[in-house]
Amino acid sequence: MIKINGNELEKKTFPDGTPNIQLFPEFKSDSYDQVEITWEFDSMEELFILQCIADYYKGKELFLNMPYIPNARMDRVKNPEDVFTLKSFAKLINAMGFSRVVVDNAHSDVSMALIDNIDDVGLSSIEEFLRSAPAEIETIMFPDAGACKRYSTLEVVKQNYNIVIGQKNRDWKTGTILGLDIIGKEEDIKDKNILIIDDICSKGGTFKYSAIELKKRGAKNIYLYISHCENVIDIDALKEAGITKVFTTNSIYRGTNDFVEVC
Repeated sequence: MIKINGNELEKKTFPDGTPNIQLFPEFKSDSYDQVEITWEFDSMEELFILQCIADYYKGKELFLNMPYIPNARMDRVKNPEDVFTLKSFAKLINAMGFSRVVVDNAHSDVSMALIDNIDDVGLSSIEEFLRSAPAEIETIMFPDAGACKRYSTLEVVKQNYNIVIGQKNRDWKTGTILGLDIIGKEEDIKDKNILIIDDICSKGGTFKYSAIELKKRGAKNIYLYISHCENVIDIDALKEAGITKVFTTNSIYRGTNDFVEVC
């Protein structure tokens, strides 16, 4: 979904499937000196539409609100056959000439380094969630060292919660998660209500293994907060693993299952 100054752009196509972009009076380029474009990601097809809109408003001061960064996971090249898609995506965004690009909880510092004029507001949204999170939560689990590094220094975390950390066992060739160990005090897990925090979830393998290990160690209720939840999330698997509820934002999640609550 793309919005211009808060107005949603209607999706139309020509018979051949190419976009038919019509800007009605409230979008006209002579109406604004500054233009804010919001991209709530649904597909990479929208990237071309974004380029067309940026071209249309050339000469204006452009701001991009892009909560989810597409290609954020491909932030490194591990194998000779890998393509560094995040770098190419960043080049396309940079070429559009935005004065400010606002994102929510970037997956890694690589995105922050590659995209010009970027501003990550994600940590403030996590803090906001924690202030209204289920009151019974006593311990926070970060499923890997990266999540721990990003979020454990938040004051609301340091002041209110115990912390345990996951250590993933992964097949780096395929990316498949083979299992997970937990680093932390047993008394911070046994009979405790635990919240897992991370930035992106696809099917949820990391969180399934996290919940299984937490349950083995006697955890009570397990909740999950993820900033960006893909629509392929395996709800049944997460339920079976012992997760009580998933919380997320509306950055990319379009589902309607009650198990996933959009904050």
